[in-house]
Amino acid sequence: QAPKWASEAKKLAEQNDTNDLAFGHESYQVDTLDRIIQRTTVSEVLLPDYLSISKISAIRLPSASPNCIETVEYHPQARSILLTSGMDKNLHIFKTEGTTSESIFCAKFKDLPISASHFNVDGTEIISAGRRPFFYCTDVATEKVIRINGFKGRQEREWSTFCISKCGKFMFFCGQNGFIVVVCAKTKQWISNLKMNENVKAICCSADSKYLFSVGQTNTVYIWDLVTLRCIKRFSDDGGTLGT
Repeated sequence: QAPKWASEAKKLAEQNDTNDLAFGHESYQVDTLDRIIQRTTVSEVLLPDYLSISKISAIRLPSASPNCIETVEYHPQARSILLTSGMDKNLHIFKTEGTTSESIFCAKFKDLPISASHFNVDGTEIISAGRRPFFYCTDVATEKVIRINGFKGRQEREWSTFCISKCGKFMFFCGQNGFIVVVCAKTKQWISNLKMNENVKAICCSADSKYLFSVGQTNTVYIWDLVTLRCIKRFSDDGGTLGT
C-alpha cells in the first residue's frame, strides 16, 4: 500500500494535469514510458526496474593478500588499461581485453601502504599516496618511479587523500587542521593553501575544473572557486553521517 503522502500527491496530480511533474505522478505512468521509448532509443532511457550489467574478465592480483585493494581506476584514454593499488604496498597495471587480463607492470613501495592512486589527466603518470609524509610518482611509459618528500612549509605526517583537477593543472591534498594544499600537477610544487573551519575528510574537483568541493567532519560542504582560490559557498549536509 502506498504511503499517505504518495496517495495524496497522486490524487492532486490527477485533479490537475499541469501538476503531474511537480508531484512525480507522470514518472509512474506506463503510457508515459511508452511514449518516451517511441521517440528515442532505448539506450537513452533509464528503466525503473531494469539494470543492464555485463560481466568482464576477473582481475587476479599475483601474490596479493586479501582485503588489500584500496584503488581501482581505468586509464583516462585507454579503457583496456586498469590500475590497482592497496595496503600491500603494490601498484599493478593490467591490460584487459574481452575475457582475458594480463599484468603488464608492478611496482612495490616498501615504505608506503597505498591508500590512493590516480592517473594524471592524460594518463602518462600515476600518483600513489598513503599515510606517510611523502608520495610516489610513476611514469607510465618509462616505468620510472620518483619519490616526492612533501612540500616546503608543510609538516603533515600523511598525504593519504588527494584528487587531480580535470584540466590537469592542479593537485589537491587533504592536510592537517582544515588545510587543503594546492599543488602544481606538473612540477609537484606548492601553490597555495585553502582553509576550512574543520578537518578535511574528502575532496573532489568539478568536471569543468572551475570548482573544488570539500567536506569536513561535521558534514559541512565547501565550494571553492579555482580562479580566485576562495570559498564561494558552504552548506550543511543535514542527511549525511560521514561525507565522502
